[in-house]
Amino acid sequence: MPLISSPELQFFNTNGSFLTGGSLYTYTPGTYSFYPTYQDYGMTQLNTNPIILNAYGQCSVFATGNIRYVLFDSLNNQLMDQITTDGFTATLNNMNTSWSTSLNNALSGIQATLTANSISLTSMIQNETSRAELAETNLANMISFATNFFSGLVSQITSATQIVVSATQLILSTGSGQYLSIPLSATINTGATGIGGIDYNIGTSLGSSTWYYIYAISNGTTAGAVLSANYNGISNQLSSSYPYFMRIGSATTTSLSGGLVATIQYGRRTEYVVGGANMGMIPLMASGKLGSPVTGPTWAPIYLNAYIPPVACAVDVVLAGASASSTVMIAPNPNYGVSGNANEPPIAVHGSSSTNVMKISKWLFIENTQQLYYASNDGAGAAYVAGWEENL
Repeated sequence: MPLISSPELQFFNTNGSFLTGGSLYTYTPGTYSFYPTYQDYGMTQLNTNPIILNAYGQCSVFATGNIRYVLFDSLNNQLMDQITTDGFTATLNNMNTSWSTSLNNALSGIQATLTANSISLTSMIQNETSRAELAETNLANMISFATNFFSGLVSQITSATQIVVSATQLILSTGSGQYLSIPLSATINTGATGIGGIDYNIGTSLGSSTWYYIYAISNGTTAGAVLSANYNGISNQLSSSYPYFMRIGSATTTSLSGGLVATIQYGRRTEYVVGGANMGMIPLMASGKLGSPVTGPTWAPIYLNAYIPPVACAVDVVLAGASASSTVMIAPNPNYGVSGNANEPPIAVHGSSSTNVMKISKWLFIENTQQLYYASNDGAGAAYVAGWEENL
């Protein structure tokens, strides 16, 4: 059976804020018997019941079969009681079956109404046709909500010229209301052009220090992957042969040779792979004494376009300090106060009597376009990028 969940589920409260500390129970439908779900795609790490949502209202849920989800907020107020079905295709089939049943019932009603009330056949057909068209439109709208759905998505840059991608299920779109569900196992070689290579909008070779975008593409019969220069679609030349597409990731090149930089992606999250192609260490965003973390504070902006793609919505930051009196901090906007007060930044490291290097890692949402804010009084202070989360 196919997995019924993407890697991350996310919930919000009625005010639109993250459902931090919420509880998600999983039961066998129609009962309160625990239904096992897992934290990983291989389904080896069993989730607790309930699953406690993180600060962003998120949790990882992998499972098969039908599941009853019951959701509570941190104050134990019930927000949801819903049963999932096994697989997206089953959902579409149920929708089609429901629509067909409704249409058949409506058409059967035509004959009954004509017999009972001698209503004009032409008028009835017009009315029922309008209802059928509305039902068909509603069905199309419901399907369109699934655009860019994915499950089991993995992408890895294995060399300076190769990307390997796979997924158990992707929902591709033509951009004009047509959808296609496919599994994917494909390789991109940057020395080739077209499907399985680079898009025609790139030219004959990759540029240096440039962001490119990984797409799954299909013509309904053949599916594959391609590396494109655009984050909002593939080239017209390629889409004329492969009209179904979906952006599934990003890749960047080195400033020296134009070769790909090693990363690995699971779902929406991507991490740099140290020791891989063109990746000796994770990228350094800022270092040394900048701004003032103790008074003010005074922030130094960090521009992220060299380290994460324009379509990223969060960044995995590693902050380091080394001196005994150091304070090094970073924030998503410049409105935070000095470290240690009530408005302190979300990430900070402080020196102690030890001279060992202190490090802390944390994910930050990107609030200002491609920008974070850094302050350090430590000449050995530094901020690195370990990876990013993509807005797929």
